[in-house]
Amino acid sequence: MENTKWSKSTPKKNQTLPPRRGEIKLRIIGKLLKSVASVAGGNNRRKGEKW
Repeated sequence: MENTKWSKSTPKKNQTLPPRRGEIKLRIIGKLLKSVASVAGGNNRRKGEKW
């Protein structure tokens, strides 16, 4: 008797592809620019401080 439960191939539902060429660099550069802009804009000050 053959076990057909494991012999059939099932499609993977949550298969993810690797990132495209240069996509990781763009993410890093984008995050870096956002952090530099927030520091330069002064968004990192505590509440109640004037300067």
